[in-house]
Amino acid sequence: MNRNFERVIAVILVLVFAWAGFQMGEKSGRAESVDKEAVKVAADSKRQLDSEFQATQGKLEANKAKLKTLENYESKVAQLRGDTSRLASELKSLDGQLEDKQAELKSLTGRITRERTKPVQLPAGRFKVGRDLRAGRYQVFGESNFAVYSADGDLKVNTILGDNGNASYVCDLEDGDSIQAESSVTFQPL
Repeated sequence: MNRNFERVIAVILVLVFAWAGFQMGEKSGRAESVDKEAVKVAADSKRQLDSEFQATQGKLEANKAKLKTLENYESKVAQLRGDTSRLASELKSLDGQLEDKQAELKSLTGRITRERTKPVQLPAGRFKVGRDLRAGRYQVFGESNFAVYSADGDLKVNTILGDNGNASYVCDLEDGDSIQAESSVTFQPL
């Protein structure tokens, strides 16, 4: 009986070990299944994080480009402010020069006006308008025979000035006209 008993015990032990091994294998299989699920979830999470990382990195690069553009604008603004300041100083200087030139022009205009309205006296003789006397409208005074011929030689004016004729005579003289006076005459610009 001892032998039978030993055989039964051996069979029971084999069955217990078999059953324990089966249980372990089943748990191991479940663990592998759980591990595969965890790996899949982790891989999905990694892919999502990688995608988010790529998107964030793209935004970062775009923002770096915008920042560089803003820095360039700031540099240009600083340069333009310097240019504006320099140009404002230059404008102020030019305004001063302009005022000086305007005063000079006003003075010269006054002198020209006085010269143009200043009477011109010519002695007896022949004279050319445009060379000896400026073209324009004049009132002529004097004691003389006074004649004006056009550039073509046509008689335009023939009068006697003074006590024996007209006290004065108003005429338009054009470039190229010839003037003939027997004595001194005065031309007053009008």
